[in-house]
Amino acid sequence: MWIPYPIPILLEAIGSSGNKSESTGHFVVPFDGKTIPVCFAEGRSVQIESPFSDVTLAPENWLPTKLPSNLGELIRQDDKGEGRKLAKKGVVFSPLLRCPKGARWDMLSRSATVPEGTSLRIAVLNEEGKVLEETAGTWIDMRNINSPVVRLRATLEGNGKTTPKLHAWWITLYAPRKQVQFRDIVVAETDGFQLWFDSPLFQIFRDTHPEPTNKWEIHVARNEWEAVQLAVRSKRDLLWMRLGVAPEVERLFDVQIRYVGYIHLPANSRATPVEELVRKAPDDFPDPLLDLPFVPLRANETQPVFIKLKPKKATKAGVYDISLTVQTPLGERTATLRVRVYPFVFPDRTRLWFTNWFRADNFARYHGVPEWGNEHFRWMRLYARLMREHRQNVLLVPLGLVRVWRRQDGNFRFDFERFDRFIETFEAEGVAERLELSHIGGRKTGRWEDPEFVAHPIWATDELTGEGVEVPLETFLQAVRDHLKATKRLHKAMLHIADEPIPVNVESWKALSERVHRAVPELPRIDAIHVANLKGYLEIFVPQLNFFAQWLNFYRQRQREGSEVRFYTAWLPQGKWTNRLIDYPLIKTRLLHWFNVRYGATGFLHWGWNFWGDVMVGELQSPGDAFIVYPGPNASLRMEAQRDGIEDAELLWSLAEKMMGKKPLTPEQTTKLLEPLLEPVIRNFTEYTKNPAELETVRRQVLAKL
Repeated sequence: MWIPYPIPILLEAIGSSGNKSESTGHFVVPFDGKTIPVCFAEGRSVQIESPFSDVTLAPENWLPTKLPSNLGELIRQDDKGEGRKLAKKGVVFSPLLRCPKGARWDMLSRSATVPEGTSLRIAVLNEEGKVLEETAGTWIDMRNINSPVVRLRATLEGNGKTTPKLHAWWITLYAPRKQVQFRDIVVAETDGFQLWFDSPLFQIFRDTHPEPTNKWEIHVARNEWEAVQLAVRSKRDLLWMRLGVAPEVERLFDVQIRYVGYIHLPANSRATPVEELVRKAPDDFPDPLLDLPFVPLRANETQPVFIKLKPKKATKAGVYDISLTVQTPLGERTATLRVRVYPFVFPDRTRLWFTNWFRADNFARYHGVPEWGNEHFRWMRLYARLMREHRQNVLLVPLGLVRVWRRQDGNFRFDFERFDRFIETFEAEGVAERLELSHIGGRKTGRWEDPEFVAHPIWATDELTGEGVEVPLETFLQAVRDHLKATKRLHKAMLHIADEPIPVNVESWKALSERVHRAVPELPRIDAIHVANLKGYLEIFVPQLNFFAQWLNFYRQRQREGSEVRFYTAWLPQGKWTNRLIDYPLIKTRLLHWFNVRYGATGFLHWGWNFWGDVMVGELQSPGDAFIVYPGPNASLRMEAQRDGIEDAELLWSLAEKMMGKKPLTPEQTTKLLEPLLEPVIRNFTEYTKNPAELETVRRQVLAKL
């Protein structure tokens, strides 16, 4: 049994939102052979910043893996939770301690800071929990304690605003006649928690009980990510638990370990029957994947760990057994994960055109930095990296980033500095392989059934008076086109007209589309649409999934004529349709991109990547529609399922190419070629497997054929 000796170390503070502070130095009592430093093990209503640091009272109802329903509560929240009401009483225990043969207990000492209005008591308990000695002082004389096994307890009390801090405690032992080996002082109690594996497509709730799956095998191509969950369930409240792999594993595999967090849903998606939900609300639903060094465990609650591996390109095909070590203050447990690596090397770039729209200002708001400054762009790049890791390769570029002035001669001067820096930030991470220029128009009143689409006004600042002056739409669009051409980006750019035309306003939308096309015919037009009769008004069609199904033959004909066809989801469609909502089974999210292959759509769009706020946003009441990433940046179970689906699609398309001897295939040809393989997984748009094992069976067949 290892003892985590308190010595001078570096700490990382972990706040209630999961944010990490900068490392700081901390000194606690060194080990000298007779003085035994003791780790903190169990605790209630207390928190620690690292496994070896101070114990303090925690904020009320604090749990780092639980996020609020309204993510707005995380904005600029202090890392240590200051300003939140603290628990007024908490308790922390040591592991069981055994006195070595030939020695006796001598003294318990503690180091603490106890501000006025707070208190801290330490006690020695026997194995059954009976108090043998207790004091509010700094030490206890243990020479008269005859129990060979003891446990230490500290009781912290505050006033809701201030907390005592227990820095360290240690026991001195005395060996009167001979040298004693001070080993195995801490009694290992690893039978107090359980481990089991589960699918990355299975939502593990806090009340999920162990399954008989202590073995798991991942099948994966080289350079491809695949994942598994390891669930941990403890019989007691443990202050910390962490999972790791041996360093030699990381010579062959890239490894990511994330702790599954929970977000409270007060209600379910409003347009979905209960049989299509993973669970009825209200409840805490698993979704965020938190990049934390450790998490606490609560008694009789399950904590899943999301483990993602990618064999390096140079890793040889074969079978590897990877040992995963779960550490707690009470000892270690190991679980063995088998990984079968196939010869196929997964490409660095995927061919599915994949975009999530996002709010760049939210990166600044949630991290407390000025908009469009260097720190804002630094955070933006971190989020861009997460986008690329999850296979996003299309970037929505706000046209509002172009600043315009009117000169004294009446001509306009266009400033593209911010526009270019925005694009360059995402190009540096591989996200901006194609550019969607944001919508130039919208509904006149904003009402869904408004019959009129109009162009948004574009404003310039008069250099002489400082007043706002409207810029002609055509002048603005042509300046953007010329700049894209000058920066060699015109070939990858496309332009949105106005979002989601419906039958009552499609004619005004067509008029706006024609106006745009006359001004800049070099820019392909793209839009999310609810109508089909837009031939000649779009070059890239993006129908909502249910309309894609309804007018499938129309869209296939557009592809034959050279147009691109993608599809999108938003808060709809729901029910039996696939989507990426928090209360949906994760297989619905992963299968979105099997539909791309099955029905020949070459891209996918969603509007809500980081529109953080209330999870039950607005009247739509569809949790997870507005975001799929969490502040941090932290990914989510849904984000990983969608990435897996995109990688599945790439494997399927690669197999089709191989079957045809690398001959180029149209989407329709690919669909027909792969239909026998896909039919067991997807029968039609609303009938598909709900069993992850059936999906995995087909995926393994694809890997074997490649």
